[in-house]
Amino acid sequence: SPPGDNITVVQPNFYGVSLELSFINYYFGNDTSSMPQPVLNYIQALHDRTAGLPVRLRIGGNSMDSSTYIPDQQQIINFTNPNASIDDQPVNYSSMLFKLMKATSDNIGGVQWLIGAFTVPLGPDPA
Repeated sequence: SPPGDNITVVQPNFYGVSLELSFINYYFGNDTSSMPQPVLNYIQALHDRTAGLPVRLRIGGNSMDSSTYIPDQQQIINFTNPNASIDDQPVNYSSMLFKLMKATSDNIGGVQWLIGAFTVPLGPDPA
């Protein structure tokens, strides 16, 4: 039986999924027409277990801390330091990142994105 009224409830969408920015094209492709189905299937499987709440995915890591948003850049990411450590590869990233995030949310039925430490509301409301 529950321990009483003074309990903390952990929501079913409380996952710890974080994606390193410098590898984002490996996870989601380079544009919305090349999104890898296995990744979408994985996120869909997570979503199916959230009781209708959006899946929470974080884009961050060391590379996010030193990367720059360049809206009209053609590639989703562009490495800016060829001598960077494998553990911290800064990139410039483009608006394609946000298009891929929205397409993922639309395909899955709801994703709450966190970029670094900020929430980005893209996609359908979880209602």
